[in-house]
Amino acid sequence: ALLGLRKTLAGMRADVGTSYADITGQTPEGDTVSLAATVRKPGNRYVLLDFGALWCGPCRAEFPNLAALYEKYHSRGFDIFGVSYDANRKRWLECIETYGMRWTQIHQGFGLHPRQTQAWSDYTLGGIPSCFLIDCATEKIIAKQLRGEALAQKLSELLDRPPMN
Repeated sequence: ALLGLRKTLAGMRADVGTSYADITGQTPEGDTVSLAATVRKPGNRYVLLDFGALWCGPCRAEFPNLAALYEKYHSRGFDIFGVSYDANRKRWLECIETYGMRWTQIHQGFGLHPRQTQAWSDYTLGGIPSCFLIDCATEKIIAKQLRGEALAQKLSELLDRPPMN
């Protein structure tokens, strides 16, 4: 019964209106970075937490869209924090290179099944691609599973108008 309750609470943790759960992992350069550092980075207004992998067809279809939105909105405060579930370093680096991912990318350990990672359970992922849009000012999740046109639309609503100070 306790396990069921834990699962329910975990599921509530990463939903629209709740605070994000921090994620830490290694960059391709071998540095340890956290989602919190990206959310709190001066100038960042919205961060898309994106879970993906090169072996995932729908992820590959979405990566060019993410790259285009990053180009368009990064200077206005949009950032992406990518969590990769690629099975080995070579494939991961190939993915970053192929899709021109210039945003922070982390991995939580090769040899781990995606479902064994902390991030997978913290965000109760059912699969990938999966993404969560975080408002840096409130540190809350404001949208999830936005892809393609829906994500472009949301970012336009948030960032194509001048910020109200």
